[in-house]
Amino acid sequence: NIVSEFGFGFRRKRAEEFLSRFESSYSLVERRIGNNIGPNFNNGVRGVVRLLKSSQRDWQIHIMSNNIGTLRQPVVVRKAYPSYGELCSLLTAYEIRRRGLTMDQLRDSLKEKDKQR
Repeated sequence: NIVSEFGFGFRRKRAEEFLSRFESSYSLVERRIGNNIGPNFNNGVRGVVRLLKSSQRDWQIHIMSNNIGTLRQPVVVRKAYPSYGELCSLLTAYEIRRRGLTMDQLRDSLKEKDKQR
């Protein structure tokens, strides 16, 4: 058992109860979806998503691109922190819209891309 930063016993409990009343004022999380480097055996979707939450605002979800000069506006805003599956679905929908493809065309395109690697 690791001793917490607040000690142990009653003092720890009192400190943790005090801190539990506070809310994070800012959070920036980066999630990697799929395998960005090699073949992706799950569904072919890959990318980097950044989630931004500031006090009294919802989670902003930004899909990052390889083009550094691209202005990254939030793709979607959610009240709750999204699951990995939701981010994967969002990334798939984003790729379909960005490329102007159907789901089947996107799947075929991703399979072809993996074969070329």
